[in-house]
Amino acid sequence: MIRAYIRTTLTGQRDVEAVANVRKDGWFQQSLRIKQMPSSALLRQRFDGEARSLISLIDDAGVDFIPNANTFITLLSTRHVWLSYG
Repeated sequence: MIRAYIRTTLTGQRDVEAVANVRKDGWFQQSLRIKQMPSSALLRQRFDGEARSLISLIDDAGVDFIPNANTFITLLSTRHVWLSYG
């Protein structure tokens, strides 16, 4: 649940509905070691309940991750940001 939300947050998609865009993405699941992707409805239900307090922690973790993961940031012409690891 948290890994799925972190991924969507790091791509600029803060709505839990964005999880639906990657539910069938095998690379995404494998790269984050997610065995079963939650549906957006399940993710919303869990976050509305017990995990609401985790959202700020997840957002902070995403910000802390970039400078600590040996990443290179490139601004693309589309105004998206490309992260590469080296």
